[in-house]
Amino acid sequence: MANLLQLTSSVNQQPGLSGFTPGSFVNPVRPDSSQSSSHASKGASKKGRLYIAPTDSNLIEMTRSIIPNRLVKGGEMTVSTVIRGRMDVEELEKGLGEALDRFQVRPKPVCSLRSVIYSELFDELIRQVTLERPERGLFLLRVRDEIRLTIQNHLEVFRSMSNYGSMKLGEAEVNYMELEDTIKEKKERREALKTRVEELERKLVHIENENSNNRIESMRVYDKYKSKLR
Repeated sequence: MANLLQLTSSVNQQPGLSGFTPGSFVNPVRPDSSQSSSHASKGASKKGRLYIAPTDSNLIEMTRSIIPNRLVKGGEMTVSTVIRGRMDVEELEKGLGEALDRFQVRPKPVCSLRSVIYSELFDELIRQVTLERPERGLFLLRVRDEIRLTIQNHLEVFRSMSNYGSMKLGEAEVNYMELEDTIKEKKERREALKTRVEELERKLVHIENENSNNRIESMRVYDKYKSKLR
């Protein structure tokens, strides 16, 4: 079971939960011919179609299509075709918990490490189901591919929205700076006009005072001249 829970630290330092076995090839462990024939007779569907157990070579190709080989130092890791038991599943669950703790996976929000761990766990589930019932494994494989495609589409939409948001944010920052310059210019213009108004008001007061003094002086001269005429 060690190969089932082996953490592929030499491969991108990511946790591995899939059933890999070091070496170039692993002979699959499959039921004997009597068990295969019993599966075939037992697998008759309601429509009258018989379940035909795949050959070992087909099973190997199917498992490899689910989980591709991985290159490591000194060799290659290929997916195992050994059927696991209850104890192995319990150990796999324990390994999942250890991987989540070791890599400090966040429960939320989106976590890339959690996605990798659960993806490999799902691959291991598909592998074990494929060894028991290949047609179910192929169905789960299709579900996995559709899930990955959906996630990829969501990621592309997210990246597109992020890029659009960044572009709009940049435009907003440029517009904000332009508005700040405009506001600064308007404030300077307002201060200049305010100063001009104050100057004109002082000039107006001065002119009014001069006019008042001139009027008073004119009235005094007029009164003096009038008194002389009398």
